[in-house]
Amino acid sequence: MIAYIEGKIQDIDEEGVVVLINGLGYMVSVPERLTEQWQLGQDVSLHTHQHIREDALDLYGFTERSDLLFFRQLIKVSGVGTKLALAVLSQLETPVIKRAIIHGDVSVLTSISGVGKKTAERIVFDLKESIGVDAEIETGGSGEVEAVLTAIDALMSLGYNRAEAVEALQGLDADLSVEEQVRAALKKVAR
Repeated sequence: MIAYIEGKIQDIDEEGVVVLINGLGYMVSVPERLTEQWQLGQDVSLHTHQHIREDALDLYGFTERSDLLFFRQLIKVSGVGTKLALAVLSQLETPVIKRAIIHGDVSVLTSISGVGKKTAERIVFDLKESIGVDAEIETGGSGEVEAVLTAIDALMSLGYNRAEAVEALQGLDADLSVEEQVRAALKKVAR
């Protein structure tokens, strides 16, 4: 699985960018708002999601890990595929979308090309709780937020649901590494 890439932009087109790494070019679909800011030859670092289909292997890239994690949440919603999730993140920034979901503001989502009322309602219904839980985590900086989100994902991969993972992590020192947070959360749950 390709999770992260760094390289130079070799080409930019409507499908995304070609990132050149040691003589090998990777086609990466990225939010359109990023391609508008980039230039050929520019160095980029992307957190990626590898999507394997019957007839293709696609890479989706994001400069911020939080955008990648939100993209993964979006594609879990019934009726939202990778193309639509990328379109959503191309037209609005993640905090704006999350705020709309938390407040149940379907009109913000339907303003996005390709998102109808039913899809917008499904996105709000499916993600409101998990995004609301994320908002409850109060930490001091974006690096700490990333560590907490990674710790939540780790606990969920161990079989805990999102609410249990968040509850286990609450009150822990946000300066702890991801591994230390997970260990402390597991000890807390074991009591």
